[in-house]
Amino acid sequence: MEWYYGYVGGIRQATNSVGWREILIAPNPGFLTSAETTVPTPYGRVASRWRKDGATFRLEVEVPKGVKATAILPSGTRKTLHSGKQTVQEPLVQRGKLSIWIYSEHHDQRRELQGDQNDIRTLCEVGGLG
Repeated sequence: MEWYYGYVGGIRQATNSVGWREILIAPNPGFLTSAETTVPTPYGRVASRWRKDGATFRLEVEVPKGVKATAILPSGTRKTLHSGKQTVQEPLVQRGKLSIWIYSEHHDQRRELQGDQNDIRTLCEVGGLG
């Protein structure tokens, strides 16, 4: 189930973090409309609940004390999180633009590819993603 909490819910350790001392919460919503997951860590429970609310992406998180956390929203915007419960949100999409995000298993970064639907479909077929 690591794919679920790590990618759909977005909860994972930051690169070079030991024992969940530093985490990223970077959900990959794709075509889903909502998801919720928790991960027990040595510092306590980390929770990620997100939903697409009309034209808004809304992420509710819970971070235990002693953990450094960063949210990476679907647009790539990074937000520093504090311990406890909090909510961050952003507009879902800009009109007339289609974006996909490609994640690397070994790097905590996103790369955005933009274009119309045919450009993205072609890129995915050539890159083995389609």
